[in-house]
Amino acid sequence: MTLVAGFRAYGTPALIGDLMISDQAGHFRLRKKLVLMSENFALAWTGELIAAESVIRTLHASLNLQSVTLESLKSVLTEPSTSDLGSVSVHLICWVIDGGGQHCFRWNSSYPQELFPGEPLYDGSGGTTAEGIIRTEAFHHPIHPEKNDPHEINRRVLNITTRLMGYEMLGPSKKLWRFGFAYEILLLLEGRRFKYLDNTLYIPLIIQMDENGHYVSVQFGAGIFKYEASRNCSTVHVMNPFTGEMAAHIVSPPGPTLPEVTECENDLARRITTKRYVFPYESDYYCFAYHFVSASYATPVVYTILPKADLPLAFLRAEFSANFIMIKINPAWAEYTFKVVRDDDQANLRSH
Repeated sequence: MTLVAGFRAYGTPALIGDLMISDQAGHFRLRKKLVLMSENFALAWTGELIAAESVIRTLHASLNLQSVTLESLKSVLTEPSTSDLGSVSVHLICWVIDGGGQHCFRWNSSYPQELFPGEPLYDGSGGTTAEGIIRTEAFHHPIHPEKNDPHEINRRVLNITTRLMGYEMLGPSKKLWRFGFAYEILLLLEGRRFKYLDNTLYIPLIIQMDENGHYVSVQFGAGIFKYEASRNCSTVHVMNPFTGEMAAHIVSPPGPTLPEVTECENDLARRITTKRYVFPYESDYYCFAYHFVSASYATPVVYTILPKADLPLAFLRAEFSANFIMIKINPAWAEYTFKVVRDDDQANLRSH
């Protein structure tokens, strides 16, 4: 159920992690895999939660978080007491930015005397799939692909999490894909500080077509997901579009209790008890996953990531009100997209 990755998005250091952990009995819990330790140091973890708790508490206690360097990190992580975890273990993928540059490395508590530099790095049961997705985005290019588009890096990174979320939103995924139900992103801004890429809405759409490729209707997938972050407190809002049922999950990281987590919990409790909670549809980014379906054919899932300023578009309109969302699809766009995706998919099948 685990996925963490450290890589560069057109030269920008990035981390991706899921928000779910499981035990050997198959029980699931929510816990952050990403931790923003300081402006210039961020980590992702996999392994046993109790081991992650211990190591992250040690990092909080031992580091000067105002001036983390690769050397100071190495000193703490290779200290024998840090990895004295008994029979449990933890793996870290870290980014640290210091005077010597931008450093990505892996650390394993079972082999703690060394840091293993490299990029990209993946860990967890979803690592192979994530690696394939990240490769298709051509992130290895060091130069920003669209210098005049300030959203391009965010859009490309969100395309990764939307594709991963698509497995959850458009079908049962936990056993087949072994992924969690939400993902989050840390990106380096302005070359000096990490920040969560948050305030994102994930919307799955099933677009029904007839046998002749004509548009019939659109409906939502299994759930609509909204991701928010307040420093190291993550909130995932889930809406069942068919019943109107809503749930809000506050997810904290391993380590010491953080004030932002307590603040998020208190704020959400106040809104619920005073009946002021509404589903937070309006977002900075809208991540759409489309599944075109006819009686005889279903396309692979298609993805579109739209910054707030790009809504509405000619092919899609989204209207929001309190606990309500309406999506309108341009039939001509649906028919054109269905034909292109179907033809490409069938051509790929013939070539193999």
